[in-house]
Amino acid sequence: MMADNLQMALAKLHRNPYDRAEAMIAIAADERTDAAIEANYELGRISMQTAQTPMISLVENMKVSEEYFEIVIAAPPNPWQERAGDNLKWLRSASARKKEP
Repeated sequence: MMADNLQMALAKLHRNPYDRAEAMIAIAADERTDAAIEANYELGRISMQTAQTPMISLVENMKVSEEYFEIVIAAPPNPWQERAGDNLKWLRSASARKKEP
């Protein structure tokens, strides 16, 4: 839908990552749209950036990045699936490295 894509474009304009996350959470809530898939991908990326946004997990309804990337991968074919898969692999390998003695 054109309106959803416009909302997504406006959400990306937020300079403050906390405001951007809140706007994208609202877009991602409507799972029927392609903008929701893109919003989930972007939310996954935002939630990975804990060095720049250490309090991002405190944004209401914010999930961990793995959950967002899994949503994108499970969605119908879309342009963000491959990148979501790459990010998910990286997160899992980083997590495994942290657990090594």
